[in-house]
Amino acid sequence: MEKEQEIEMTTPPVTTPVKPNKQGELILNEERANDDGEIRVSPNVIAKIARRTTLAVEGVARFCPKGFSDLKNIFSTRSYDSSMDISFEDGLVNITLSILCYFGAKIRDVCKEIQTRVREQVEQQSGAKVGIITVQVKDLLDPEEEVPEDDELEEDAEDKEVDA
Repeated sequence: MEKEQEIEMTTPPVTTPVKPNKQGELILNEERANDDGEIRVSPNVIAKIARRTTLAVEGVARFCPKGFSDLKNIFSTRSYDSSMDISFEDGLVNITLSILCYFGAKIRDVCKEIQTRVREQVEQQSGAKVGIITVQVKDLLDPEEEVPEDDELEEDAEDKEVDA
């Protein structure tokens, strides 16, 4: 006698396949584009959603500091730095995040939480289907250290220039 197996079927969330155009923007409604026009989303939008969502996860100190490799971003339309990479493959948005965590945080739990939240928020806010989310923990920081955000570092540098 063969034992019948029950297979639970779940419906995946309704999302739109993503295709980048020549400008690197996401075209979300290419199949259904008509007289209403296209819906385009810049990778910068995806990056901003991912950044804010990631920083809201407990245990995340901040994104990796900007480095020399960010000089190439000055000459591109990319507004996010090398601590994040957004790519498109097979109709999916793939995201790589490089972060610093606080010492004592459960790194595996923090990374899983980042993956879950970023996937939910990017799909919900942009309508794009997310593929792989890679989280790279580059270093640990002492939780008692005051860690300024990237924006605060830039503001301090601007204040020093004004004072000079």
